[in-house]
Amino acid sequence: MPSDNKNIPVKASPKRLAFVVQSQDDTGGSCCGNGSYGAKTHAGGGCRKRNQFSILILNNRLSSQASDQAFGKDVAVNNAMDNVDLTLLQILVAITSMTTLLLAIAVVRQSRTQSALLLSEEKFSKAVSFSPDAVTISHLSDGCFIEVNDSFLTLTGYSRDEALGRTSIELGLWCDPSERRDLVDSIRRLGSVRNKEVTFRRKDGHMLRTLLSTSVFDIDRQPCLLTVVRDVTERQQIQDNLRMLAERDRLFGETAIRIHQYLDLEQILEATVTEVRRMLSVDRAFVHRIHSDSSSEIVAESLVQPFPSLLGRASEIPTDDIRNALEAATVLQIDDISHLEDTCPYRIFVQRYDTRAAMGAAILVDGALFGVLVVHQCCQTRQWQPHESELLERISTQMAIAIQQALLLKQVKALNSTLEQQVADRTAQLAQQMQEVQDLSRFQHFFLHAITHDLRTSVLGNLMVFQALIARATETVTLSGDLLERMRQGTALQLRKLDALQEIYAAKTTGLDLNQATVSLSSLVSQTASELALPLQNSHAHLTVAVPEHLPPVWVDPGRIRQVLHQLITNAIDHNASSLAVTVAARQTETGICCWVEDNGKGICPERCARLFDLCIDCAESRHYGGISLGLYRCRQILDAHHGTICVKSQPGIGTRLEFTLPAVPMT
Repeated sequence: MPSDNKNIPVKASPKRLAFVVQSQDDTGGSCCGNGSYGAKTHAGGGCRKRNQFSILILNNRLSSQASDQAFGKDVAVNNAMDNVDLTLLQILVAITSMTTLLLAIAVVRQSRTQSALLLSEEKFSKAVSFSPDAVTISHLSDGCFIEVNDSFLTLTGYSRDEALGRTSIELGLWCDPSERRDLVDSIRRLGSVRNKEVTFRRKDGHMLRTLLSTSVFDIDRQPCLLTVVRDVTERQQIQDNLRMLAERDRLFGETAIRIHQYLDLEQILEATVTEVRRMLSVDRAFVHRIHSDSSSEIVAESLVQPFPSLLGRASEIPTDDIRNALEAATVLQIDDISHLEDTCPYRIFVQRYDTRAAMGAAILVDGALFGVLVVHQCCQTRQWQPHESELLERISTQMAIAIQQALLLKQVKALNSTLEQQVADRTAQLAQQMQEVQDLSRFQHFFLHAITHDLRTSVLGNLMVFQALIARATETVTLSGDLLERMRQGTALQLRKLDALQEIYAAKTTGLDLNQATVSLSSLVSQTASELALPLQNSHAHLTVAVPEHLPPVWVDPGRIRQVLHQLITNAIDHNASSLAVTVAARQTETGICCWVEDNGKGICPERCARLFDLCIDCAESRHYGGISLGLYRCRQILDAHHGTICVKSQPGIGTRLEFTLPAVPMT
């Protein structure tokens, strides 16, 4: 069949007309028909009638009142009428076909539009119903819900009957009314809102963190709101937890750095409790130190006022109970102290200090329990979180490492100090030995000088005297008493020199032998003054003794101390002019007795004062070994053996003061 969509008369007769209106079928062909044509086409297999439209125009038989005789008479007229009638019918059929075709097209379009609308509505309904996000449709004018999906019901906890016809305000969904006002203002200005963070309240009162998107659209020419709400509570909690973990790790790192920057144990403890109280936002943080003898005390604390302090207090909690508890768990948590038994020692102890909740972590140093890092919540009870206990445990571990480092450093310092002390002692010993060697060498030099110089000079003098006497004499030699006395004095002087050198050498090599006893210094001074009465008289010197008799006794060798007094007074007489005033006095000190011999003589220059008690061979009077150099050196040896001291204070032209100290009688 042709497919050019034209009206073609299939059959024409004076009595019946058949017309066909063609339209495209599914195969691209045409379908047409009147009664006769339809019968033929159906008989011939027919055509598919989807989207086909047929117009059947039946032409009734033309009635003619003319008789067969008239027909026969005027055939030409009838043929003309038939031709006119046929043309009119063709025009009518064409008009009718066009009208019918337009109507058919309109019907098809409407049908397709309705089908598409129904399909769109079905898709929208399914998308809304199966959406995991809460979807609502509400009137823009009053905010009443006209449709909600199942996800909205699950999210809010309301049933469909409770939600439809009511507003979000009536359902109490808004936690913060200001968020709703901001949302309404945005809709009025922009017509839509995307991904706005809002907080909703469920029917059971739980809070929900959500992202809200909404837009205005029309339903039956009425403005409505299509709103999509996505629950991001869990995601927000995860993000908050991640931020909290990151912040906690940052704070932990900073705390660890602060703890490890200190090398002193007290500073480590103070820094730890301060940082722990700040990080966990608790009212009290402290270190409960447990000693090896099972005693315990609070050694460091950081506290929020006005809660009472535990610092320095001894704990009343049995240490065995603490050890047993920490063996089961390294971190102990008590959310509410009142839940403990009334007889519990820990409850009895901490309740006196306004404690409502507590948590503690063991501090293990080299596997041993050093103590417990404890935090208290005093203002209220507290549900300790897992990350808080983990943080406290990690800090206690870092604290244990820092403590171990501090203890090791302390041991190293002690070892270094001991080693340094040993080195210093050994160095001092070596220095002392070297000094002794030098002193011995100097003494040997001094001794040799004394033998080869002064003693040899004295012997040579005596020899010359004897040779002169022999040269002048015959068999009999007569000596004057004065000469013999001088010879005796010279010999006695040389003997004293030899005795002094022998004592000095013995004291230098083996030490002095002391026969100590408890004696009165006043009596020793009086005995010495009596022994020197004649030399004082010969030199016209005046001796004043000002030693109080009530002074406590001294623990000394009486002979050696009289020797010191004798030497000091004799030096003052021998090295000054006549009419000298000499004073011997004493006073009590904290460690014993201080005694001095003072004169108003010519004094001693500072250079000589510095080496007055040394063995000197280079001074002008070095050849007089019975004089100042040798005698004062012996005095220093004697006082050193008594654990005393000796010094000189002198001003040229004013006088000299030789002062020495003696120890008191030892306590028994």
